[in-house]
Amino acid sequence: MISFLRWFLLLGDEVKLLTFKTFPYGWHPYLQCYSNALAKFGIKVIPGENFKNDILSDEGLTGVHFHWIEYLWTSSSFYASIKAILGFYSFLKEAKQNRKLILWTVHNHERHENKSWLDRIGYKIISNYADVVVVHSKWSKNFVQKVFKPSGHIVVMYHGNFIDYFRCNESIEDSRNRFNLDFNKLTVGIIGAIRRYRGHDIAIEVFQGSNIQLFIAGKCYDKNYLDSLAELDRSGIAIFWPQALSDSEYASAINACDVILLPYRKITTSGALLASWSLGRSVISPDQPYFLELIPQNSAAGSLFKDYHQIPSLFESLVSIPFEDRYSSSLEEARKYDWDKVVSDLISFLKTRVGGDYPSFG
Repeated sequence: MISFLRWFLLLGDEVKLLTFKTFPYGWHPYLQCYSNALAKFGIKVIPGENFKNDILSDEGLTGVHFHWIEYLWTSSSFYASIKAILGFYSFLKEAKQNRKLILWTVHNHERHENKSWLDRIGYKIISNYADVVVVHSKWSKNFVQKVFKPSGHIVVMYHGNFIDYFRCNESIEDSRNRFNLDFNKLTVGIIGAIRRYRGHDIAIEVFQGSNIQLFIAGKCYDKNYLDSLAELDRSGIAIFWPQALSDSEYASAINACDVILLPYRKITTSGALLASWSLGRSVISPDQPYFLELIPQNSAAGSLFKDYHQIPSLFESLVSIPFEDRYSSSLEEARKYDWDKVVSDLISFLKTRVGGDYPSFG
């Protein structure tokens, strides 16, 4: 989906990394925070939309940065996907010939749905060309080393928080009123895009017959999936808000909940975890490697389950902890992932590479 590409450009003598932002929902909050953090170190980021080899002849351009790269070759046409893969290879080859630094941030090891063998080809191509590969956990680093075998340097850069991005000054009551939620009921939330991999059906199943309300809010990408969730909810515990959420609505939706549930079937990185913590909400998640690495044991900030039938009891245990303790513990975890701190190793690496034949750094 070339029309959704974005990039970071270099102007004058400042270092500005060219990036192709391939997430098809606009300028994602994660990338905004990422770019803001880099800007503090002299890397200016400017969204744009061209993906042509001729931009690589710009002598003021230091490098290119890819993120969510699978969208580069996503197409309903197999022929178009093959052509895009070949174009991607050509671009990287020419970037090297023009002595551009190539960065790849690995947000996911594979796409969430509609997986394709073309993805592995694309991942292998960029693994061979990237000078630096950014991952969001030590577990991801081990996976990338073993499976993708990149030729470049791997930097562990934890996903930063959203404390300075998502803000909510509403009371919990006002947030619940906004979404027509019952203020007197304990509320579990699954907030964000309504997609199969996020496990809404698991939550509906385990909470059937309970006295909680399950708040499911976010843009729906599959009406058949949404209909199946409504059919599964025999006791009417789920409150659906299947609409795209603005930044303020997203923050308000999290604020309306007592606990955020992240019942993903499989995940590499979770921005929802950092968003929940940034807004002072504890989480319940599966004991998958990423969550095991980030969520501390015996913490009011979150709980991990091995079997999804454990979710209701974990919820009861969390809400038995005073709200103020859950709120402060969650914020404490979020603050560990301040953006200035998480990008420091990446900046240190770039400083060793940007010099000599490259423009001055920062």
